Amino acid sequence: MSMKKILMAAAAVTALTAGSAGAATITKALVSNVTVYDSAASTTSTPYKIASETKIGTSGTNTTNTTAENKVTLKVDQGKLAGGGSTSKDYTVTFTFAGPAQLQRDLVPGTDFTTDAQSGCVPSATIQSGGLAKGKTVDILMSLPSGCTTGASGIGPQNLSLDAPLTVTGIGDVTVTAKVSTGGTSIDNGEATARTLITNTSGISFTTDTDTKTTFWALAGTTPYTSLGGADATIGTYTLKYASTGSDGAYVAASRGTGTSTSGVTTWSNQFDQQDLKADVSISGDVTATTLKLGASGSTTNMTKNSAKDTSSRTGVGNSNTANIVEIVAVSDLTKSQSSLSYTMTVTPTTTASTFTIPAAKTQTLQTVGLEGTNFNVPWVAGSQSPSSTVIRIANNGTTDSGVVTVMIKSPIRNEGTTAGATTCTSSTLSSLGKIAAGGELLLGATELKSCFGDFKRGDLIVTIQGAKTNLTAKARLTTASGQISETSIGGLNEFGAY
Repeated sequence: MSMKKILMAAAAVTALTAGSAGAATITKALVSNVTVYDSAASTTSTPYKIASETKIGTSGTNTTNTTAENKVTLKVDQGKLAGGGSTSKDYTVTFTFAGPAQLQRDLVPGTDFTTDAQSGCVPSATIQSGGLAKGKTVDILMSLPSGCTTGASGIGPQNLSLDAPLTVTGIGDVTVTAKVSTGGTSIDNGEATARTLITNTSGISFTTDTDTKTTFWALAGTTPYTSLGGADATIGTYTLKYASTGSDGAYVAASRGTGTSTSGVTTWSNQFDQQDLKADVSISGDVTATTLKLGASGSTTNMTKNSAKDTSSRTGVGNSNTANIVEIVAVSDLTKSQSSLSYTMTVTPTTTASTFTIPAAKTQTLQTVGLEGTNFNVPWVAGSQSPSSTVIRIANNGTTDSGVVTVMIKSPIRNEGTTAGATTCTSSTLSSLGKIAAGGELLLGATELKSCFGDFKRGDLIVTIQGAKTNLTAKARLTTASGQISETSIGGLNEFGAY
């Protein structure tokens, strides 16, 4: 090709559009008639926030769209597009949505796609590819007649808009990008910068937590540890509610009915049904001698096995910040002392509302119901499999005998192949744990520890004494394999056991 022909070809390409190459720009975006992005505004752009999977924009049964509800406008920065001189000129306009959203229905090119072309330049538009319900992208073939001109006084289009009714299908951000091309060549150097249209979070607010107020088996009565004491009987909580405009502020529960916008706030004529939301609550742990209360109503669930469920409807919980408590109480015929009890709770949200993505179930460690008394924590205790030895001495310097003593081992380490022993030791295994006599002492050495817990190398001991810590002292003596001796004084950790 001669140099003259090369220059003529370059001039012809330049004449396709006015101006020099820059970047295509999404200048404005609406969702449900609320502006979520505006390049000309001084305020910060805010994505539309919803609390459900829902239809946003024109109803799925409509084929005409008289109101631009989800309008995305792409500006050709280098100027107005032109026709092909004495003939028409074809351009391909592409809009692509990303994230948990899809087209609600088939797009109608002459209705959902519009331009700012002036009289004398009426472009025709057809769907080249995509644009179908459940899709995410559309290629629109826009043909400009020869009368379309560029320049400051031109009548060709520069702003190309798509109003796409969407269905949100899951959790996450919904974004859009767009571009214009002709003859397979992109105008304005490719796709415009993506803009976030919608921020979608689960419509269910869901938390679990461990109670922080002390709960313990009390010493009171002729047989200790048969009734509960402490600040309250609650050992955990869970909350389960629908997000809403009123209580949560940030998210609109846009599920059913038609939305209307006033001052940028969308109000929906029919909110979610509260009775759709339920919780399956399972409690695991030793509940053979207890009764549990679950749920906002506080109804009692009598336990005969080691798990339970609260499947009652959470009607009325929807916009309330009140937690549903998990409460433990002693049964009336309990006559046997109880040991420290641990529980876990698994909460599984369920709903019949098809517009929600249900959060995953949560398993929460609940508060341990400990023993009232004095607790000593003795770490790094040597057992029968260690070359060192530990002796624990607890002295009662008072004038009355203490109650019974319970010893628990935590995280014991054993030689490979050793059968695991017990983790809790009482007077039924070691008679000296029946009490600490006034002016007397309790010694726990290698022989006693092996009787309680079998063979082990090392572990941490929790010693609980039925009695106040007044007049009780404790020491641990460690003798190493080389004969070195060290002693450590141990303080009472808690009047009310947390173990």
